[in-house]
Amino acid sequence: MSRVTLGRLAGVFGVKGWLRVASHTRPADNILHYARWWVGDGDSGYESRIVDHRIHSNGIVVQLADPLGQPIDDRSAASALVGRDVSVSRDQLPALEEGCFYWADLIGLQVIGEADAPLGTVTDVFSNGAQDVLTINDGERTRMIPFVRGPIVTEVSLETRVIRCQWSPEW
Repeated sequence: MSRVTLGRLAGVFGVKGWLRVASHTRPADNILHYARWWVGDGDSGYESRIVDHRIHSNGIVVQLADPLGQPIDDRSAASALVGRDVSVSRDQLPALEEGCFYWADLIGLQVIGEADAPLGTVTDVFSNGAQDVLTINDGERTRMIPFVRGPIVTEVSLETRVIRCQWSPEW
């Protein structure tokens, strides 16, 4: 089963087993639309459900169920989950409009710059607040390229696994 990471359990909240969530969704609380989460990395983890949740001080806190389906209700059990990824089955994600992409689909694509110069492979995508940013690595150098459609990113092809952009290898 293919999963897509939507966030991470970033820390404990209080003493009753609640956890802070660092969400990668937009808006951040969209992560709460998925009632069942895979908590962990790859196959080492378990399917959990959200028992309860709150928006707290511009962040999200949740109470999750343990592997047996029981609510986690103490801080030490919750702290064992800190740092784990939160993902969902890919088939749970909504279909996107033409020209829109999930960040996970951009990871691994080859990036081609000006004059067909290979720039490297997308290793990460993040938001700097103003726009999304592609992290590109060619084995020797890491570049950060703003994912701005039109003036910088001119083409994205999931079929050929290539992103074309107006970016010089010297930058």
